[in-house]
Amino acid sequence: MPETHQKQNQVSRWKLVFSIVLLLIILYTLYKALKAHQKLILIDPSYGFRLLDKTMSAVIDNFT
Repeated sequence: MPETHQKQNQVSRWKLVFSIVLLLIILYTLYKALKAHQKLILIDPSYGFRLLDKTMSAVIDNFT
């Protein structure tokens, strides 16, 4: 009985580690994307609004 409990703990620990690593990768990717967009926003301030507008219209189109 204790062995299976220990294995479950090990599995849950691995799941936790994996999810944290995945989250860090996602956050890093978002950070890089935002940095790239930030440079464009500095060049063209309306770019950010156009990007947001495109994203929102794509989201709305998907829901309807």
